[in-house]
Parts: sequence; structure tokens; C-alpha cells
Amino acid sequence: MLAVMVVLGSCAAPAADRAVRSSGVTAAHGPLASVRLGGEVDGLVAGGRYLWAYVRDTGVLVRVDQRTGRARRFRFAAWRGMPVTTAAGQDGLWLANQHATRPNVIRIDPRTGRVVARPRLPGAGPVTAMAAAYGSVWILVPGRTAGWRVLRLSSATNRLDRISAAIPGTQFTGSTAAIWASSGRIWVTGSMKVIVSLDPRTLAMHATATSSMSEGLVFAGGQAWHLNDSRPTLAVINPLTAKVTRTLAVPPPSATGDDYLAAARGLLWVFRGSRLAQLNPATGTIIASARVDPIAPAFYSPALIAGRALWYLAQTGHGTVLDQVTPAR
Repeated sequence: MLAVMVVLGSCAAPAADRAVRSSGVTAAHGPLASVRLGGEVDGLVAGGRYLWAYVRDTGVLVRVDQRTGRARRFRFAAWRGMPVTTAAGQDGLWLANQHATRPNVIRIDPRTGRVVARPRLPGAGPVTAMAAAYGSVWILVPGRTAGWRVLRLSSATNRLDRISAAIPGTQFTGSTAAIWASSGRIWVTGSMKVIVSLDPRTLAMHATATSSMSEGLVFAGGQAWHLNDSRPTLAVINPLTAKVTRTLAVPPPSATGDDYLAAARGLLWVFRGSRLAQLNPATGTIIASARVDPIAPAFYSPALIAGRALWYLAQTGHGTVLDQVTPAR
């Protein structure tokens, strides 16, 4: 059986949250605990001991301690209602205002929630996505005519120290690409039939052609994972060759389309509507299954694995909440 824990946040800021019982999970799986977020959240990030979620409706940044589930809230009134993308690492948190006309990034002290740096960045539009890894922040920005470029920002100096060559792609909405840090490389996917990888040191680029758009891939454990939205299958892909190495049988797609996956080395969870299944990533065997509140829609990652636990944004009668699930033994 999946072990699940829930903690709910108060509306005070910044104040520690208290635990409450969730009504979103059947009694057979025991009480859950959730951090109540309330409004629209673009996605989750994790870095150091914390998880972070920015609530767009209220302009509140929520920090959750991975070990205790306790939450604190920090208000950013100037960015209320704005779409925001985030990146977190061991030594900091970065937020980017996606409503800006140029890259607008701030660095946050994880302990105090205060802005400690506003790096100056070049670019022809708002930040598309970010990742923090390998001593740098990797910032994906639109190219001047099409596609994207990656800006490398030093975590030590808060200064830009390198810019990648142009990455091909089509900007339908200005936010149709994703950036990942996995297996010692930087990966860019999106509205293009290619998987792009960058050497973190030199920014040398390797592009691998794909048969379809590369958006929707999840990178973890040296592999890319693609959950089929029309069939009960999950493809495991070598991202350097774009070749499918294995196809796993998984629960069928949901009628609502609230489907997603979260993967890490040795761990794999698949959401199909209100059904959550933990699978053996090597064989696809279902280890445990539970009924949960369906995953909430989010442009960026609505679920991630941190500290070997699954954290995900759930849709409930109370609005969006952050739930934690621990792996079955």
C-alpha cells in the first residue's frame, strides 16, 4: 500500500502550516496530508531541503520542507497574477516573470524569501523555462526570429557567463519548450522534431532528430520517458539516439486527460486521472496502486520526486493542494 502524508497551509505569511485531514483519498489508503495552495500553480521545483510552488492568483511563493512537510509563505505582490517559472538548486531559488518583455529573473534567499539578486540578462522576450544544476542556472529564452537560446548564469556570481548557439523550434505561444538537467547534460525539448543536449562546460550542442515533437518528454536516470496519451503504454527512450529502448504496459489513459508521470533512478509513478500507480521502472510491474485526487493541470512539472518521495499538485474541492506519497517497499 502507498503511504501518504498531508499538511495544510494557513493563509498567514510567512507562518508555519498545520496538519489537517484531506477528504480527497479513500479511507482504504489512510489519511493524507496536503499543503493547501488554493489557486493556479504553474509547476513544482525542488532544491536542497525544500520544494517550491508559486501561486499565481495570490502572488504567493510557498516553501515546503521535504522532511517535515511544514510550509511557509512569502508574498510577491508586484508579480501577482503573472505567469512565473522557477528553478531551484542547493544554494538558491530563481523566479522569472513570463509577462515581461525581456528576461526578468530574480534570485531568492531560500531561508528568508527575500530577493538577493536581479541579474542583467540579454534576450528578445520573456524567459521560457529554467533549470538549476552543475553550479549554474540554465535559462531558456526565445531567439530573435525563431527557436531558443540557453543562457548560463553562474550561481556563484549571479552573472551571465555563456550563451548557447541557436536552438531550432517554432514559438507558438512563447512558452513551448522545456529545459532539463539530467545525467550530466542539459536537455531542451519542445515544439520541434528534435532533442537537443548541451555540454554544461562548453555548451557544445548535440541535436537528435525525432519522429514527432519532443515536447512532453520527462528526463530521469539517463533516459527520457514518454507517456502515451491514447494507449496504455509508456516508452523508454535513449535521448542521445531518440530510439525507443523499451515499451512498458501501464494503466489506460483517463477520460479527462489528467495524466502524467514522474521518474527518478529506481522510481516511477504514473497518473491516469484519479488512479496513481507505482511501477517497477525496469519491468513495468505495478508495485502499488491508489485512488487519489486527479493531478492538477500545470504548464511546468505538476509532479516530481524529491528525497525518494513523490510530490504532486492535486485538484480538490479546496482548490490546488500539494500531496506527498512515499514509495511502497
